[in-house]
Amino acid sequence: MKMIESLQLHVIIECFQCQHCGFQFPNLFQMFSFSLGCCIISSWRYISMEIGKRIRSYREKQGLTQGDLATHAHISRISLGNYERGERVPPVDIFLRIAQALHVSTDELLGYDPEQDELTKCINTCRNAGLIIDPFHVQALNNGVVGVYQNQETFEQAQQARTKGTPMPASIPIVTEAGFITAVKEGINNPNYQAAQKDLLKMYLYASILREYAKEDGFSNVNIEALKRGTLPLEVEEKITKRQNASKDFFDKLFECVHKSQNLTKETEQELAKQFHALVQEYQK
Repeated sequence: MKMIESLQLHVIIECFQCQHCGFQFPNLFQMFSFSLGCCIISSWRYISMEIGKRIRSYREKQGLTQGDLATHAHISRISLGNYERGERVPPVDIFLRIAQALHVSTDELLGYDPEQDELTKCINTCRNAGLIIDPFHVQALNNGVVGVYQNQETFEQAQQARTKGTPMPASIPIVTEAGFITAVKEGINNPNYQAAQKDLLKMYLYASILREYAKEDGFSNVNIEALKRGTLPLEVEEKITKRQNASKDFFDKLFECVHKSQNLTKETEQELAKQFHALVQEYQK
């Protein structure tokens, strides 16, 4: 059976096409990659049903009712029922909230098998050799999606959860405009707010840099001992420096807005979302 090697789903694209057989699927997610059997799947309903089964399975394992999970994910019970039955696929922001409410990573809800991925093997080799990056701990989760953990404790928790076969604590494999603004609002009264938000974006940036570098087969030429000493390839260091500098204006604007008012207006949220989107585009150049 042929496989779709890297099926990229983007909100801005109305449909995507299997590179092998030409079958077209509708799009409902943003920035996830996974493999599906093509020439066998005849409808999008198969995908939505599989995702729904996983949501229900994780919910039941944790002893949650539909009402419980719906409350935690800030959605209606009817909507959750539709998702679990495969009648609808949750939009990306709701999908992320469901994953967070279940304390699992999005790759698990999408049915990834990280042990099958070459990038996993590559980055895990670096990690097992003692690699700690700037100063986040990195783990490849699936096809090009990199989980980045802010400290040793969360990294070890994720490892223990996977070893025991229990739900894995959600990492940050993706940050969307909506997700970032949500984090901003939740962190307004946190004394460590500014540092926390900078770390959030930095984790996103570092994961994106690693994805770019890995796609270029850069890791095959990296010296493990050099990485253990904290020596990154020059092109990676240059990208990090460029992207950190590019974020300064954004954060200055963000903190100015927050300090003026404890309540972000809808207009301010929209403006910050636009700036974040532009910032991400700049980072991807």
